[in-house]
Amino acid sequence: MTEPPNAAANHRALGEHFLAAQMPEKAVEQLRAALSLEPDDAFTHALMALALVETNRLDAAAHEAQIALQLEPDMAFYHFVRGVVFCAQHRWKEAQKALETAIALDPDESDYHARLAGVWSALQKPRLAAQSAREALELDPDNPDAHLFLGQALLNLGEKDAARAHFERAVSLEPQSADAHNGMGACLLRLGDKQGALRSISEALRLDPENASARHNLVLAMGAKNPFYGLFWRWSLLLTRLPSWGQIAVILGLWAAMRGLDALADANPALRPYATDVLGFYLVFCVYTWVAPALFKAWLKRQNAI
Repeated sequence: MTEPPNAAANHRALGEHFLAAQMPEKAVEQLRAALSLEPDDAFTHALMALALVETNRLDAAAHEAQIALQLEPDMAFYHFVRGVVFCAQHRWKEAQKALETAIALDPDESDYHARLAGVWSALQKPRLAAQSAREALELDPDNPDAHLFLGQALLNLGEKDAARAHFERAVSLEPQSADAHNGMGACLLRLGDKQGALRSISEALRLDPENASARHNLVLAMGAKNPFYGLFWRWSLLLTRLPSWGQIAVILGLWAAMRGLDALADANPALRPYATDVLGFYLVFCVYTWVAPALFKAWLKRQNAI
C-alpha cells in the first residue's frame, strides 16, 4: 500500500507527541516509520536521538544525533540534542562543548542554558551552574529544569533557604519529576527537616524507583534518624558546609592536633593519662566513621529498606 504524501510528517508528529507524553518506545516506532519514508530528515533523526536516550540506547542515540548534525551542522537544536546524549553518557566535557555551541548559535533558548547548568553541576562548578540557570530563567521564568539546577547550585554553595524556594518551584512546575522531589528532599535534609526530607525522597522513588540519587538520599535521611548512624551523618553534614579546602584543613588539623598532644604527653608524663583518653576517643571516632556507613547499609538491607 502506498503511503499518503504527508505520511512522514504524520509519523513525525506522532513521534513528537509520544516523546512529550513520556512514551519513548512508541515514539521510536513512529519516528522509525518517518525515517523509512524520509531518511535524510535531520529533525526526525534528532527526535529519534532523544527518544533513544529515554530508552537508554545511548550508542544508537549518539549515532542519530551525529546524523542530524551531518545533515544540518549549523542548526542549534541538533548541537543541543548531541549535548543531551553526552549528558546521558556522562561525557560532561563533550556535553559542555556541544551545549556552548548550541547557545552560540541560538542564545535565546532557555533549555540550552538550563541543560548547561546541569553540566556545570555535574562538573562540580556550582557558581557556573547558578549563572547558567539564572540565564535560563531570564529567558523563561517557568523553566523547571532551570529552577532544579539553580536549587542544586545554591545548595552546594550553602544558600539552603534560597535553594529551597527553587526546588519548591521546580516541584510545582513539574510535579511528576523525580529529580525535583529528590532535590527538595536533599535540601530539607540539609535544613534539618528529616520528616519532610523522607516524604520528598519517598515521592521521588515512587515516581522513579531506580533513581540512584534518591536511593542514596533515602539512606542519608533514614540514617539521620538512626541513633547509631546519626553522629556520622552530623559529622558529614558539618564537613559538607565547608569548602573543599576547609574539609581538608579540618581532617589534617585533627590529625596534627593528636600528634601534638602525643608529643606533649611524652614531654610531660603527668599529662599522659589525659592524652591517652583523648587519643583513644579519637581512634574510636576514626574507626566509627569508617565502619558506620557499611554497618548502617547492612542494617537497612536486613530491614528491606533498600
